[in-house]
This record gives sequence, structure tokens and C-alpha cells, in this order.
Amino acid sequence: MHGPPGSGKSALAWGMAKAISLGEPYLGFSSTKAKVFMVSTDMTIRELKHRWGEYYRPACQFMAIQPIDITKPSFRSSPVYAEFRAHVEKEGIELIVWDALGGLHLGHSARDDEVADMVDAALTEWFGDIATIVLGHDRKTRFGPSGEPLPPSNEDFLGSVKWRANATNQLHIWSQSRRMSILKHEKCQVGPIHEEEIKLHIGMWGQAELWSEARAKDVVEKLFTALKIPAVQKLEGREQDTAIAKHYGVSDRTIRHWRSLAKSR
Repeated sequence: MHGPPGSGKSALAWGMAKAISLGEPYLGFSSTKAKVFMVSTDMTIRELKHRWGEYYRPACQFMAIQPIDITKPSFRSSPVYAEFRAHVEKEGIELIVWDALGGLHLGHSARDDEVADMVDAALTEWFGDIATIVLGHDRKTRFGPSGEPLPPSNEDFLGSVKWRANATNQLHIWSQSRRMSILKHEKCQVGPIHEEEIKLHIGMWGQAELWSEARAKDVVEKLFTALKIPAVQKLEGREQDTAIAKHYGVSDRTIRHWRSLAKSR
């Protein structure tokens, strides 16, 4: 799965991991309950808690580690290799989610074909037939001959084409607006591709949910109604947010979220 920074990759991965761990449907699709192990090489647990606040509640087994290089021959004799393998076998893990790809080949470029093959081979040797999801980044926006930004495509992935060639499935996510992202199923070697693009709402606290136009409309109407109150109109910035939050009995952060939804529409 890949996309540009801020598009909601981690939020989507967390949502998928939670749904699979509990055997619950997600984004309109059913899931088969399985034991999930999510590993972050991008952020520490402290950073994740700061980012998502009270919504940091992993439903699956989770660990944060420093970036590593699994392509090194000596990696197979490292403590990380042994500890992870033992944990996966002991707990009966059926799906591992890596966030993110760059943390698996420290010191190497994702643009090298050889690195893509080496990481693929290392993960296969390390965890055998266990399903794996790896999150990667997109390259910067591409522009056409006339200077216009090109629409997103599966070629936006930042790295060698070998990463996509080696993958069984490919999901691409990109931002449509500040809180709206588009998810597209680009490739599948084991079944049909879901052709329709999926519109997502990316929450301020790390949730990725199906976009609801009705919900967005309701929130925007509430916001604009509050902005017509004379006492609120006299205020600016955070003071205005606080007044609106008090009016509706919600948090200031919720009001900032409502504002972002208004801009998304």
C-alpha cells in the first residue's frame, strides 16, 4: 500500500488491522478474523500516542522499533530476527503490517531493483507464508508538458518498479482534500480487482472511514449556524473554536475537525 505523506496510509492500515483482528467488516468489506502483528519503523509509541491521543488503542499486537536493514546477511543472526520470529510462531500471527517500507532497508535506496528483490526474499525467508502488508511512500507530484499536475497513478510509488512487480496486491491512496482521500485497488494476483475508487474520510485522530456526504453536510451546517451567533462572531481563532465547542458540548479539537471538513467540501 502506498501514497503521499498525510494521505492516510497509517490510518487505513490501523483500521484494516483492527477489523481483521476482531473479524469485523471494514469499508464495506467483510474480513476473516486473524491474529495481526503491526510493526512501526516510522514512529515511536510515544509519538503515536501524541498524534492520535485517546484514540491510540491498538486492537492487534503492536510494536515500534528503530529502522533496520533486513537485507544484510548478518541480519539472520541478529536479536531482532530471532525475537520476531519466535514471537510470530508463539502467538500464531497470521498477518504482519509494516509501517513503513523505508524502515526495512536502512542505508539502501528504494529505487534499486536489487533492494526490492532482497527485501522481498528476506521477508519470505523470515516469515514464510505469513501474509504481509507493507506501507510505502509516493514520489513528489509529477507534472505534464504544460506544467499541469498529472493525476495520481500506480506509477507514483517512490521506488523501483520491482516493488510493485513483486507484490501480490497493490493499494494506492492519495489526498483529494485535507480530510478526504481516495483509495484505489491497482493490482491483485489472487482474485478480481475492485474497480471502483473508494472515497475515505481521514479523521484527525487516525481513523480512516467511508466518506459520508450526509455527515459532512450536517457538520458544516452546525458550524455555519454557530458562526451566525453574534457572540461567536466577535471572537477569532482558538477563542472562537472554544465558544463553538461550548455551544455544542464538544471539544475544541472537534471544532477544528469540523472546519477541515468544511474546507474538504
